[in-house]
Amino acid sequence: MDLWIKRRANVDRADRARALLARLPESVTKHGVTHGMPVVDKGVVKRAHPNEEINARIDSAPVRDVPIADLHAIQYSVKPGRVLTFIDDPDAVPTGLHDPNHGGIVDAPIVIKQGGKKLLWDGHHRTVAAKLMGDKTIKARYVDFDARG
Repeated sequence: MDLWIKRRANVDRADRARALLARLPESVTKHGVTHGMPVVDKGVVKRAHPNEEINARIDSAPVRDVPIADLHAIQYSVKPGRVLTFIDDPDAVPTGLHDPNHGGIVDAPIVIKQGGKKLLWDGHHRTVAAKLMGDKTIKARYVDFDARG
């Protein structure tokens, strides 16, 4: 594909995403806008697994494609400005980045499968940006607590 056409398509996707973001309603918590994903209590994972186990599994989790439509959020809202960051630069979080507060890896969204549900553990803003850009999947660190191994 011609480079100009590819760049134009990316600009069009970003413009469309910005317009969709501007129309998202305020969330019930009034801490941002709604993201359109069902929300579940992250306690379902925390009650079954200690933090040390969760963090160890996240650090060693493979990165794989996960359908956005399969995800359940653990937060009710996203901040529009942070979503815009990822619309403008989907690679804004560098590979290998660890959170300065908790020390865990955050270079990709994190999905934890527990009880048959795929919980978006981290990366809500990145995921909403991808969804608004028209993506059907995200690349996420995938922890499957349902798998026996």
